[in-house]
Amino acid sequence: TFLKNEHMIGKSGTAECLETIGLLLGNPPYLYNHTWFGAVFLDEKEEPDLVVVVFLRYGKFGRQVAPLASAIYEEWKHILEVHKKLE
Repeated sequence: TFLKNEHMIGKSGTAECLETIGLLLGNPPYLYNHTWFGAVFLDEKEEPDLVVVVFLRYGKFGRQVAPLASAIYEEWKHILEVHKKLE
């Protein structure tokens, strides 16, 4: 999945992993997905502002992870606003 809007360019991916979960030696392995999403967020001049990479263990799709990256960026903008008010 490749996403682009006026403020973000991002790419997601899914990795399959064969894992045995549990402490018992006889547990069978299961195939799990892990999902990641990397995004470059741009400022109003279309210059890079922040890079965010999110890894979601046992995720299924990039659409699960992209909103987390956006939420991190929104919090980053809020922190910058608070910091500017303190200067």
